[in-house]
Amino acid sequence: MSNQELTKEQIQQLLDENTHLIKVILTCQNEGRIMDAMLYQTRFQLNLTQLAACADNHKHPSQNTPIPDSRSQAQITRFVRAANSMGFKDLNALADTCDIPLDKIGPIGVAYVAFLRRQNRFNEAQNLEKELTAQGFEIKQD
Repeated sequence: MSNQELTKEQIQQLLDENTHLIKVILTCQNEGRIMDAMLYQTRFQLNLTQLAACADNHKHPSQNTPIPDSRSQAQITRFVRAANSMGFKDLNALADTCDIPLDKIGPIGVAYVAFLRRQNRFNEAQNLEKELTAQGFEIKQD
């Protein structure tokens, strides 16, 4: 059977089987039946592989947003590091350090402040927010 042909019922059956296998594996390990545990682990791994392949082939409607390329990810990583060390006092230097156009630095900074708040990192968010508002950017409270 192809991984793409799995029905919801078959997926649920694999998940239920995995639940059972986990319990059996733990029992075998607790009883010192290592070879039995290894055999059940092999079956468990095969089920996981089949489920993962099915998930990889399944298009999720909520995944309409494009995956950032490695250059974008590197820019964001540099931005976070630079913002934490430099702050937002010199947006030109921040833009140069991150290789992000100057006109994008402010909006990214605003988004980063919102992210910090969602992570309950209020002191960091407040400090960076002060610097951004001093640069003329408006910060909306969530």
